[in-house]
Amino acid sequence: MEVDSLKRLWQFLTLPSRIYPPDSPWVPPLTLQTLIQLGAPRDRNRKLFLCLDHQRVVARLGVKRHGEGEHRKLHFGFFECCEAYPEATRLLLEAAHQFSPELALIGPYNFRMEDPYTGVLVEGFEDAPVFWSAYNPPYYGDYLQKAGLAKVQDLITYEVNLDSLNKVALERRAGHAKARGIEVTSLNLKERVSDLREVAVVMNEALKDNWGFEPFTEEQVKELAMLSYLFLDPNWLLLARKEGQIAGCSICLPDYNPWLKESGGRLTPRLLWKLLFKKKDLTRVRAWALGVLPPYRRLFAAPALIWECAEKGRREGVYSGEVAWILESNGPMNAMARSMGGHPTRIHRVLEKPPIRSDLE
Repeated sequence: MEVDSLKRLWQFLTLPSRIYPPDSPWVPPLTLQTLIQLGAPRDRNRKLFLCLDHQRVVARLGVKRHGEGEHRKLHFGFFECCEAYPEATRLLLEAAHQFSPELALIGPYNFRMEDPYTGVLVEGFEDAPVFWSAYNPPYYGDYLQKAGLAKVQDLITYEVNLDSLNKVALERRAGHAKARGIEVTSLNLKERVSDLREVAVVMNEALKDNWGFEPFTEEQVKELAMLSYLFLDPNWLLLARKEGQIAGCSICLPDYNPWLKESGGRLTPRLLWKLLFKKKDLTRVRAWALGVLPPYRRLFAAPALIWECAEKGRREGVYSGEVAWILESNGPMNAMARSMGGHPTRIHRVLEKPPIRSDLE
């Protein structure tokens, strides 16, 4: 059944609360953020589906046509399913694929690969996830594969203890960067949108050859700017520049999940107060993004950014975090995570199903 009313949308939004018991590691995303990610209700490229058993919702799925030319695919996401209904997964995916049968179906994405809550968790179910990391029951991956999807990429999460960093080597390399004119500064709140545009420029160039990467658009920059008022601590968004020109950036996100768990995903006055004024109380972060433009990679811009993150953590009492996530196919970044003392803790999987038919048929 397609979501075509406010009642159905509410059922779509509230299904997870029936799947995960209160003592589950799962943390509800902020409902407001979910609505932003779902996009405009009248978007012709997007559909939301529910699977019902005697008027009781037992599964959900969203799908969106995404990309251009040879990169155009159907991205599915927001998948949830009660354990007793494995067949519901197949029915939802079939309905989603009929939306554009000439396109490959890939996900879970909500709805871009770079958006929060990407992939289906296949390893690492014991511990609570960090902020913006997907969590699901162990059977989800099996249900998706039995419905005809196959693995195309794994996303690896590393746990890093800041005390385990080779600080002597890192500080030395950061010194080399400074000697070569690299300066690292925090996000300028008065120039928030302008700075985030520079972040997009860096990411679009630095990650363009990564599997599955899609360039950030102006619309997504504005969306990130809106979310930044709640979620981005300006002290954890760092920009590297040389002679005023952007060279690289890094973004760490405080782990807000304990607060979201407490609020049930609702933007309560208490949660809003904490998000606005209590970010420094959090002692754990997620390393969400790191990118350096090619001309500046030999100038030690990346070590300079990492060193500044480590120093901020030391000053603010943050000593552990997660590097989430790194493509399994990205050898250099996996090697960097391990060189920092990181050890894999979770794996999220992206799956794909080929087109049902050619658009030439």
